[in-house]
Amino acid sequence: MSISVTGLTNEGGVLFHNGKPIRAINREAAFQSFVLWLSQYKLVILIGYNAKLFDSKRLILNIKNFTCFAEFKSIVKGFVDSLPLFKKKFPGFPNYKQTTVYENVCGGQFDAHKAIGDVSALNCIIKNQTLVRKNSFLHSFSIESRMGQQKFDKETKRNEKTLEPVINEKLLTKSMARRVAKSGLVLEDLYHRLDSSNVDSDGSSRLGLPRILHDNKLDDIPT
Repeated sequence: MSISVTGLTNEGGVLFHNGKPIRAINREAAFQSFVLWLSQYKLVILIGYNAKLFDSKRLILNIKNFTCFAEFKSIVKGFVDSLPLFKKKFPGFPNYKQTTVYENVCGGQFDAHKAIGDVSALNCIIKNQTLVRKNSFLHSFSIESRMGQQKFDKETKRNEKTLEPVINEKLLTKSMARRVAKSGLVLEDLYHRLDSSNVDSDGSSRLGLPRILHDNKLDDIPT
């Protein structure tokens, strides 16, 4: 699917675009060049479509492994997600794909599967809409908050993995298991918090899940 969309393939360590070999560099060199380019602008806010869930997450996951990450953090002060900005500014649009917004704001079309076209389109939208720029900080977030969210997501996934036995036994739905995992609980915690009165006639214990969920106030956990 991704090949049909981007036209990119890798054969024998050589990158091809639509069958033609193209010049490529390794990730570390790419990030170093990126940071060097950013440094000319000093304090930077990076704006991206759906940046909170996609671009910022993948950028930080990769660049943090290299020495240039320290300089990146000193230059980039945060991110802005343009998707909620579009929804606020254009409430009557049929959808909020960047292609749709661009067509209505700037006119014409662009190749959404090429980075340069994507960035140029977003730049056109931002430049043409003062309100978007004025409200951008309402949808901004820092590198630290993004990293904190990634740590939380990783811990939640690990917690959720421990709950598979009770999910498989249909004692807990997948959606409820995720809420339990987000609360910081693992399967061992549930066993420790068994309702002492919840015991079968043969002496075996059953999970007192309703009480555990109530005690941990899972309704207050952000989704």
